[in-house]
Amino acid sequence: MVINVKPGVVTFGISDDQVYTYDAEGRLLYAYHQGRSYRRGLDGRWMEKWHERTSTGRWVRRRRWLTPAEQSDLIDLFRSHLRDTVAPALKKHQIQILWNTPDMTEADILHLTQKIIETDLDALQRDVQRFHEIYTPIGILPPDQYLAMVIQVTHGCHWNQCLFCDFYAKIPFQIRPIADLVAHIEAVLAYLGKSLPLRRSVFLSDANALMVPEAHIREVFRVLNDHIPPRHPRFAGYYSFLDTFTGIRRSKQLWQELAKQGLRRVYLGIETGHPELLQWLNKPGSPEDARRLIFTLKEAGVHIGLIILVGAGGKKFREVHLRDTIKFIRSVPLARGDLVYLSEFQEPHKPAYRERLEQDGIEPMTDEEIWEDIERLKRELQGHGFQVSLYNIEEFLY
Repeated sequence: MVINVKPGVVTFGISDDQVYTYDAEGRLLYAYHQGRSYRRGLDGRWMEKWHERTSTGRWVRRRRWLTPAEQSDLIDLFRSHLRDTVAPALKKHQIQILWNTPDMTEADILHLTQKIIETDLDALQRDVQRFHEIYTPIGILPPDQYLAMVIQVTHGCHWNQCLFCDFYAKIPFQIRPIADLVAHIEAVLAYLGKSLPLRRSVFLSDANALMVPEAHIREVFRVLNDHIPPRHPRFAGYYSFLDTFTGIRRSKQLWQELAKQGLRRVYLGIETGHPELLQWLNKPGSPEDARRLIFTLKEAGVHIGLIILVGAGGKKFREVHLRDTIKFIRSVPLARGDLVYLSEFQEPHKPAYRERLEQDGIEPMTDEEIWEDIERLKRELQGHGFQVSLYNIEEFLY
């Protein structure tokens, strides 16, 4: 048995087939049990994941959401393993502890273990209720920011009309007043408590938090710097989504100012390098706007995360989408510290996208065709300094 202690998080390795990770407040985050992995979000949702081989021989990841009854059974099972195996070994000093932080002692580990043993599903649900008192629904984050501390500068999306997106369909757009923002930050810090060191970055949400008026965004960063200093040794900076059609209106001087205050990377959902497809998806702006914005941000010292929607627009746009997207990415100055995310298109729940396909007589792409295009994009884009990664929106949990 091994316990791995890192800032804000503890992993209990009971065996190769029993691994449980909790934050320093005793909230279950991850488990590996009997060949299946489980992720639990602060919002109380659980996802089970495993791999299966398809008829073509390709391994694919499967996933499903757990029911409350299944969650309760697993919580009780994990607690029993900690009670019957880990706690006695800890008391007898018969367990190896790998220390990667000076912030916790062996007595702290024993206290946390006892707290977890005493935390049933009802207690976790009370914690979830507290979470929902602090946050409105968090629609999506970039994969590298799943462990960020989310600060909701805005609620919802001010555009909210893209055919492919329904993350914020039921959330009225609102800019959070500064006084409310201060209270929100303080509530988040209190909620995270001892687990705060796990959250090394801060993600400013929701959909396009940096679109707020310039005077307001300056106040936002002043407040952030007062509460979460960017020069803290464990802090990796501020991150946010940004739409090109609002970002292009901001000066390089503003981006330079925000970069000095800790803004490290913005994520641009450019979706495609093909102008006609972008219009078809009902997303404002153009690839040329995105190109100009990327040059401005890079000159200001801000890293970029580009999000490409692979499979959007169906078979009609397949080849031009790939061709122009590759051409676009090669035309902008991406380098180390920048990301390109390839997001497998998932049809939204709202009917507008499907209705547009049928209206225009467009056949949707199959999962295999989308995967072929992802592989092609990876081949064409890798080896140029920036990182190319997959972005599966169905696996998002916070």
